[in-house]
Amino acid sequence: GTGSLSSSLTVERDRQLGQASTVVGWALVGGQRLGQDVQLDASLRGSQGPVQQLQVNAGVTVQLLSEWSLQAQYAVSRGRDRQTPLLSSALTDATTPALPPDQYIRRATLVLRYEERAGRATAPIGGTPGSGAGRLEGLVFLDADRNGRRDAGEPGVPGVTVVLDRKFSARTDALGRYEFPAVSAGEHVIELVPDAVPLPWSPVQRDPAPVKIYIREISIFDFVLQRDR
Repeated sequence: GTGSLSSSLTVERDRQLGQASTVVGWALVGGQRLGQDVQLDASLRGSQGPVQQLQVNAGVTVQLLSEWSLQAQYAVSRGRDRQTPLLSSALTDATTPALPPDQYIRRATLVLRYEERAGRATAPIGGTPGSGAGRLEGLVFLDADRNGRRDAGEPGVPGVTVVLDRKFSARTDALGRYEFPAVSAGEHVIELVPDAVPLPWSPVQRDPAPVKIYIREISIFDFVLQRDR
Protein backbone atom coordinates (compact mmCIF):
# COMPACT_ATOMS: atom_id res chain seq x y z
CA GLY A 1 0.00 0.00 0.00
CA THR A 2 0.96 3.66 -0.30
CA GLY A 3 2.17 5.66 2.66
CA SER A 4 3.39 9.09 3.69
CA LEU A 5 5.70 10.42 6.39
CA SER A 6 6.57 14.01 7.24
CA SER A 7 8.47 15.73 10.04
CA SER A 8 8.94 19.29 11.22
CA LEU A 9 11.04 21.24 13.72
CA THR A 10 10.32 24.80 14.86
CA VAL A 11 12.21 27.17 17.14
CA GLU A 12 10.72 30.45 18.28
CA ARG A 13 11.45 33.19 20.77
CA ASP A 14 8.57 34.31 22.95
CA ARG A 15 8.51 37.39 25.15
CA GLN A 16 5.97 37.84 27.90
CA LEU A 17 6.05 40.62 30.49
CA GLY A 18 9.60 41.50 29.53
CA GLN A 19 10.97 37.96 29.88
CA ALA A 20 12.07 36.04 26.79
CA SER A 21 11.92 32.28 26.39
CA THR A 22 12.70 29.76 23.66
CA VAL A 23 10.10 27.25 22.52
CA VAL A 24 11.15 24.22 20.46
CA GLY A 25 8.42 22.24 18.73
CA TRP A 26 8.65 19.05 16.70
CA ALA A 27 6.26 16.73 14.92
CA LEU A 28 6.24 13.40 13.11
CA VAL A 29 3.15 12.57 11.02
CA GLY A 30 2.53 9.47 8.93
CA GLY A 31 -0.12 7.50 7.13
CA GLN A 32 -0.23 4.09 5.48
CA ARG A 33 -2.85 2.44 3.28
CA LEU A 34 -3.08 -1.33 3.58
CA GLY A 35 -4.75 -2.66 0.46
CA GLN A 36 -7.97 -0.97 -0.60
CA ASP A 37 -9.88 -1.16 2.68
CA VAL A 38 -7.61 -0.08 5.55
CA GLN A 39 -6.04 3.32 6.24
CA LEU A 40 -3.68 3.92 9.18
CA ASP A 41 -2.84 7.43 10.46
CA ALA A 42 -0.58 8.46 13.32
CA SER A 43 1.15 11.55 14.65
CA LEU A 44 3.60 12.38 17.43
CA ARG A 45 4.08 16.00 18.50
CA GLY A 46 5.95 17.72 21.27
CA SER A 47 7.13 21.09 22.52
CA GLN A 48 9.80 22.15 24.98
CA GLY A 49 9.79 25.54 26.67
CA PRO A 50 7.78 27.30 29.37
CA VAL A 51 5.07 24.76 28.50
CA GLN A 52 6.14 21.16 27.90
CA GLN A 53 3.74 19.07 25.86
CA LEU A 54 3.57 15.67 24.21
CA GLN A 55 0.72 14.48 21.99
CA VAL A 56 0.17 11.07 20.42
CA ASN A 57 -2.64 10.37 17.94
CA ALA A 58 -3.33 7.04 16.23
CA GLY A 59 -6.26 6.03 14.07
CA VAL A 60 -7.44 3.32 11.71
CA THR A 61 -10.27 3.39 9.17
CA VAL A 62 -11.62 0.11 7.79
CA GLN A 63 -14.04 -0.13 4.87
CA LEU A 64 -16.23 -3.05 5.94
CA LEU A 65 -18.65 -3.18 3.01
CA SER A 66 -19.51 -0.82 0.19
CA GLU A 67 -21.75 1.21 2.52
CA TRP A 68 -20.17 0.59 5.94
CA SER A 69 -16.90 1.83 7.42
CA LEU A 70 -15.43 1.72 10.92
CA GLN A 71 -13.07 4.37 12.30
CA ALA A 72 -11.19 4.10 15.59
CA GLN A 73 -8.99 6.84 17.02
CA TYR A 74 -6.96 7.15 20.22
CA ALA A 75 -5.27 10.32 21.45
CA VAL A 76 -3.06 11.04 24.45
CA SER A 77 -1.94 14.51 25.48
CA ARG A 78 0.30 15.40 28.39
CA GLY A 79 1.42 18.91 29.28
CA ARG A 80 3.22 20.74 32.04
CA ASP A 81 3.36 24.49 32.62
CA ARG A 82 6.78 25.31 34.02
CA GLN A 83 6.25 29.08 33.95
CA THR A 84 5.23 30.84 37.17
CA PRO A 85 3.44 34.20 37.10
CA LEU A 86 5.82 37.16 37.08
CA LEU A 87 3.21 39.55 38.48
CA SER A 88 0.51 38.63 40.95
CA SER A 89 -2.27 40.60 42.54
CA ALA A 90 -5.72 40.03 43.94
CA LEU A 91 -7.17 41.01 40.56
CA THR A 92 -5.01 38.68 38.47
CA ASP A 93 -5.48 35.83 40.93
CA ALA A 94 -9.25 36.26 40.71
CA THR A 95 -9.49 36.57 36.94
CA THR A 96 -6.80 34.12 35.80
CA PRO A 97 -7.69 30.41 36.11
CA ALA A 98 -5.09 28.32 37.89
CA LEU A 99 -3.35 25.77 35.68
CA PRO A 100 -2.44 22.42 37.21
CA PRO A 101 1.26 21.54 37.05
CA ASP A 102 0.45 18.50 34.92
CA GLN A 103 -2.37 17.93 32.45
CA TYR A 104 -3.00 14.41 31.18
CA ILE A 105 -5.80 13.78 28.70
CA ARG A 106 -6.78 10.54 26.99
CA ARG A 107 -9.49 10.29 24.36
CA ALA A 108 -10.80 7.32 22.39
CA THR A 109 -13.45 7.39 19.68
CA LEU A 110 -15.13 4.66 17.66
CA VAL A 111 -17.37 5.61 14.73
CA LEU A 112 -19.44 3.24 12.60
CA ARG A 113 -20.57 5.02 9.44
CA TYR A 114 -23.21 3.99 6.93
CA GLU A 115 -23.53 5.71 3.55
CA GLU A 116 -26.32 4.54 1.29
CA ARG A 117 -25.77 5.56 -2.31
CA ALA A 118 -27.03 2.91 -4.70
CA GLY A 119 -30.46 3.43 -6.21
CA ARG A 120 -31.13 6.97 -4.99
CA ALA A 121 -29.82 10.48 -5.49
CA THR A 122 -27.77 11.88 -2.63
CA ALA A 123 -28.46 15.29 -1.12
CA PRO A 124 -25.60 17.69 -0.44
CA ILE A 125 -25.29 19.34 2.97
CA GLY A 126 -27.97 21.99 3.27
CA GLY A 127 -29.66 21.04 -0.02
CA THR A 128 -32.02 18.61 -1.70
CA PRO A 129 -31.22 15.55 -3.87
CA GLY A 130 -29.86 16.66 -7.22
CA SER A 131 -29.27 20.29 -6.21
CA GLY A 132 -26.04 22.08 -7.17
CA ALA A 133 -23.13 21.54 -4.81
CA GLY A 134 -19.46 22.25 -4.31
CA ARG A 135 -16.68 21.05 -2.05
CA LEU A 136 -15.40 22.67 1.15
CA GLU A 137 -12.00 21.80 2.55
CA GLY A 138 -9.24 23.33 4.60
CA LEU A 139 -6.47 22.95 7.12
CA VAL A 140 -6.08 23.50 10.86
CA PHE A 141 -2.46 24.47 11.55
CA LEU A 142 -0.13 25.99 14.14
CA ASP A 143 0.93 29.51 13.16
CA ALA A 144 4.26 29.61 15.00
CA ASP A 145 5.39 33.01 13.66
CA ARG A 146 1.92 34.59 14.02
CA ASN A 147 1.80 35.90 10.46
CA GLY A 148 -1.62 34.45 9.68
CA ARG A 149 -0.50 32.06 6.94
CA ARG A 150 1.06 28.62 6.81
CA ASP A 151 4.82 28.58 6.29
CA ALA A 152 7.24 25.69 5.90
CA GLY A 153 7.57 23.73 9.11
CA GLU A 154 4.21 24.79 10.57
CA PRO A 155 2.31 21.52 11.12
CA GLY A 156 -1.36 20.72 10.77
CA VAL A 157 -3.29 19.58 13.84
CA PRO A 158 -5.04 16.16 13.75
CA GLY A 159 -8.18 15.15 15.60
CA VAL A 160 -9.86 18.59 15.68
CA THR A 161 -13.58 18.86 14.93
CA VAL A 162 -14.90 21.39 12.40
CA VAL A 163 -18.65 22.11 12.33
CA LEU A 164 -20.58 23.34 9.30
CA ASP A 165 -23.92 25.12 9.74
CA ARG A 166 -23.84 24.19 13.45
CA LYS A 167 -24.91 20.60 12.76
CA PHE A 168 -22.55 18.80 10.32
CA SER A 169 -19.09 17.86 11.59
CA ALA A 170 -15.79 16.63 10.18
CA ARG A 171 -12.56 15.71 11.95
CA THR A 172 -9.09 16.65 10.75
CA ASP A 173 -6.86 13.80 9.59
CA ALA A 174 -3.24 13.11 10.54
CA LEU A 175 -2.09 16.11 8.48
CA GLY A 176 -4.66 18.51 9.90
CA ARG A 177 -6.94 18.48 6.85
CA TYR A 178 -10.74 18.42 6.89
CA GLU A 179 -13.28 18.17 4.09
CA PHE A 180 -16.98 18.30 3.31
CA PRO A 181 -17.23 16.63 -0.13
CA ALA A 182 -20.73 17.85 -1.08
CA VAL A 183 -22.16 21.13 0.22
CA SER A 184 -25.12 22.94 -1.34
CA ALA A 185 -24.22 26.10 -3.23
CA GLY A 186 -24.75 29.32 -1.30
CA GLU A 187 -23.93 30.85 2.07
CA HIS A 188 -22.88 28.71 5.03
CA VAL A 189 -21.12 29.16 8.37
CA ILE A 190 -18.17 27.16 9.67
CA GLU A 191 -16.53 26.99 13.08
CA LEU A 192 -13.88 25.11 15.03
CA VAL A 193 -14.57 23.17 18.22
CA PRO A 194 -11.72 24.26 20.53
CA ASP A 195 -11.80 21.25 22.90
CA ALA A 196 -9.12 19.27 21.04
CA VAL A 197 -6.87 22.24 20.26
CA PRO A 198 -3.48 21.65 21.91
CA LEU A 199 -2.50 24.01 24.72
CA PRO A 200 -1.27 26.73 24.76
CA TRP A 201 -2.68 27.37 21.26
CA SER A 202 -6.03 29.00 20.45
CA PRO A 203 -7.95 29.63 17.21
CA VAL A 204 -7.70 33.13 15.77
CA GLN A 205 -11.20 32.70 14.35
CA ARG A 206 -13.25 32.12 17.51
CA ASP A 207 -16.72 32.87 16.14
CA PRO A 208 -18.58 31.10 13.31
CA ALA A 209 -17.24 32.38 9.99
CA PRO A 210 -19.22 32.83 6.77
CA VAL A 211 -18.16 30.78 3.76
CA LYS A 212 -19.64 30.71 0.26
CA ILE A 213 -19.91 27.53 -1.81
CA TYR A 214 -20.05 27.55 -5.61
CA ILE A 215 -21.37 24.78 -7.86
CA ARG A 216 -18.67 22.29 -8.91
CA GLU A 217 -15.92 24.38 -7.28
CA ILE A 218 -13.66 23.88 -4.27
CA SER A 219 -13.89 26.44 -1.47
CA ILE A 220 -11.04 26.57 1.05
CA PHE A 221 -11.19 27.82 4.64
CA ASP A 222 -8.18 27.36 6.93
CA PHE A 223 -8.20 27.69 10.71
CA VAL A 224 -5.14 29.42 12.17
CA LEU A 225 -4.00 28.52 15.69
CA GLN A 226 -1.68 30.91 17.51
CA ARG A 227 0.08 30.61 20.85
CA ASP A 228 -1.68 32.34 23.75
CA ARG A 229 0.09 35.39 25.12
